[in-house]
Amino acid sequence: MFKKALLNIAIELGPIIGFLILVESIDFIVATGWFVAFTVASLSLAFYKRRTLALFPLIVALSVVIFGALTLYFHDPFFFILKDTVYNLVFGIAIFIFLAQDIILLKVFFQEVFAISDSGWMILSKRWGILFLLLAFSNECVRSFLTPEQWALYKLMATSITTLFGVYQFTLTKKYRLPEASPWGLRQ
Repeated sequence: MFKKALLNIAIELGPIIGFLILVESIDFIVATGWFVAFTVASLSLAFYKRRTLALFPLIVALSVVIFGALTLYFHDPFFFILKDTVYNLVFGIAIFIFLAQDIILLKVFFQEVFAISDSGWMILSKRWGILFLLLAFSNECVRSFLTPEQWALYKLMATSITTLFGVYQFTLTKKYRLPEASPWGLRQ
């Protein structure tokens, strides 16, 4: 179980950690190229280990590859930094648009992972929607006023906050878990 958890952390956070280390020691553009490579390798490893690809990580990887390729092609960090604004804004707005139509987007993406009630999914969706919108806004503020290297430090902070926020959501999934779920609301 511990080995599987470490592998999942490496798959999910390995590319961003690699990027943040490299951006401090080499050029931002070169670090972006490595981030794209790390992301493709991570996605490949996930597919190899799980024999399937979840939709959400696939969308994230696609955004990294597209905006990373634009950054490399134009040799301009603007595109890679803008990726976070676009990604977070699209997901934040999409969550609320789907909720307005009584569709729980996070449930569509993560129902294979969590076994929680629809009211739990609604609360979880609202929380993540607000976080995504706040991250989009803060990324635009940082992008507008700081250098790409300073943005990388912001990215470290934003990634840390997002990770802590995600871990905190287990208190909600625990409270709204279905009878067949683990104590933390995970599917068994």
